[in-house]
Amino acid sequence: MKSTNLSVYPASFGSDPLFPKKSDFEIHKTSKSKGLGVITKRAFAKGEFVAKMAGPTVDTIQQHTLQIAKDVHLHDTYFSGYFLHSCDPNIHVDMQKLEVTALKPIKKNAYLYMDYSDTEDYLFKIFKCGCGAKTCRGIIRGKKDKNLAPAFLADQQSMLYKEKQWWEREDLSYKRDQLFFANRLVKDLAKQADMPTFFYSINRIEKNLTRLKDAFAKQGMSRRTNVFYAMKANRFTPILSWMASQRVCGIDACSPEEIEHAIACGFREEDISFTATSLSAKDFAILSKYPRIHINCDSIYTLKQCIKFGLTYSLGVRINPELGTSRTDNSRLKYAGEKQTKFGIYTTQLKEFINTAKKAGVEINTVHFHTGCGYLNDSLNNLAEVFKKANEFIQTIGTIKRVNIGGGLGVPHQKIDGSLDLFEWSKLIKNSFAKDLIIQVEPGEYIVKDSGILIVEKTFTERKKKKNYVGINAGFNIAIEPAFYGLPFEPVILERYHGKFMTYDVVGNINEALDVWYEDLVIEDLQMHKHLAIINAGGYSSSMASNHCMRGNFREVLLVS
Repeated sequence: MKSTNLSVYPASFGSDPLFPKKSDFEIHKTSKSKGLGVITKRAFAKGEFVAKMAGPTVDTIQQHTLQIAKDVHLHDTYFSGYFLHSCDPNIHVDMQKLEVTALKPIKKNAYLYMDYSDTEDYLFKIFKCGCGAKTCRGIIRGKKDKNLAPAFLADQQSMLYKEKQWWEREDLSYKRDQLFFANRLVKDLAKQADMPTFFYSINRIEKNLTRLKDAFAKQGMSRRTNVFYAMKANRFTPILSWMASQRVCGIDACSPEEIEHAIACGFREEDISFTATSLSAKDFAILSKYPRIHINCDSIYTLKQCIKFGLTYSLGVRINPELGTSRTDNSRLKYAGEKQTKFGIYTTQLKEFINTAKKAGVEINTVHFHTGCGYLNDSLNNLAEVFKKANEFIQTIGTIKRVNIGGGLGVPHQKIDGSLDLFEWSKLIKNSFAKDLIIQVEPGEYIVKDSGILIVEKTFTERKKKKNYVGINAGFNIAIEPAFYGLPFEPVILERYHGKFMTYDVVGNINEALDVWYEDLVIEDLQMHKHLAIINAGGYSSSMASNHCMRGNFREVLLVS
């Protein structure tokens, strides 16, 4: 092993005889060539004084520093900065006396090992320990984490760079520490992002649609199922034009303007299922231009207006089963439940609704309901109860040929979420409704949300009281769900530098206290990073954007192939 010339302090440090001597120590590359370590040139007995440390102090953690006190760190690049770590160390480092003593007999030509967690609250760089000791803690992060429960340490281990993040998949992952999305290097995409920019993957959208249809196929339901994409999730023209050209789905529209946009993108009237609320006379005048669309009436008023304007080609009833289903039982994402809402026909109105249709000679062929958004596996039992309630409406009406279960299928937003089990979901649908009924579904979030990322630029990092803040050049008006619905949209880094981990609140540029993208984000120190990518930004982001504070500028890009 070739030694360096860093084995003693320079003359400027003085001539203290307790400083390490050239005859006692050398700095060597470790056997694995991963760094430098202090190696002994003589043996030391247990309890023997080893050496005294010295050096300048700095107020931030840096490579080769050892912590003396909060915001006081010894920056010794000549000796102690090269002590290696072991969970079973052979030296003790006293940061008050700046002295090193032997914890056990140390042989000649042995490395000096300390326990980094004995001195550091948090490390410059988290790492996976491979010391091999029986007491090895696996993850070395710092003093405050030293005695944490194994379950917590296991959770922290998942954040190591060599481990996959919970959101990683084939088309969104790190490769050689670089983030790739839709076969693009995201760092290159960021060069186009001179403002907040959404990037959408057409391949992911296609796979999500295929996965949904395959679930029905496995239940033998392909011939009696229809998929209508909920346009309100994302109305970006290139996406809709691709859907229309491929004939992969119909459109769920919720305003006359959405109908006109769908037609302009290439959809036929027969491809559109329309469900809206609080329609004006002007709205019905526009609807009259498209007499062959299907309309689900959410009120007796809507039914009467459809009759008045001759919009009776295909009519359904939107019901309110008084049961809601949503992600984590989030009341802000429910359209029905214990709390009364404006949506749909209640059982108390059903008789009048049926009589109004019969009097006009109009047949109601569809029962439609949409009870909430973002539901996952833990909501399937509740969804089964919604289906039971819907069947009561179906039996009462008597002329129903189709049941539209709405949308609401969710995607994972954080590590604790599991992906929706489409086999169990489709099996539940199959077992809940009569075989002669056509099943319709209106997914929006499931189709496009995880197909998009939002690239934003970091504006500042700063510590205020007990929190670290990182600002970005986009506010909640660009993607409203984190602030409006409490949905976590996780920001990720584009390139991993293997720095220390820190905890941040990620905040936007809108002058509102609720403009918080993500709280307590554990991520690599962001000082060296210019951009962040916010995942799950493909749905209910750009389509809900506003110009609040005149901060509404953003760009959208569709990535093909």
